[in-house]
Amino acid sequence: MPRPKPLDLALIALVLLSALGLFCLTLPGGTGATAVILVRGEQVAAYPLTGPVREVEAGPCRFRIGEGGAEFLSSDCPDQVCVRTGVLTRAGQSAACLPNQTVLVIRGAGEVDAVAG
Repeated sequence: MPRPKPLDLALIALVLLSALGLFCLTLPGGTGATAVILVRGEQVAAYPLTGPVREVEAGPCRFRIGEGGAEFLSSDCPDQVCVRTGVLTRAGQSAACLPNQTVLVIRGAGEVDAVAG
C-alpha cells in the first residue's frame, strides 16, 4: 500500500477536526445555554442549564431545569401537550402550554433567530 502524501494527511486532519467541531455543536446544553420562561409574552425567569437541578413554578406550570436540560413537569391544562414534549436540551428548542400562555425556550450562543435568503 502506498504511503499517504503530506497533503493527504492534512486533508484527513481537516476533515476530522471539522467533524469534531460539528459534534461539539450538537452536545446538549451548549455553552451558555439558558432556559427562559415566558408567561403571556413576558419573560418571568431565566436559569442556566448547567448546575444542579431545580424545580421552578410560573403560574399553574412547574418546570425542572438543570444538568443540561429543561422540561415542563406539570400544568393544569387539559391536554398536557407541554408536559409530553419532554426534555429540551439545545438552543432554539421550545415547548408551550397554550391554555396557560406559558412558553419554555432554550437560548444560547448557538441559537439561530432567523435565516435571511
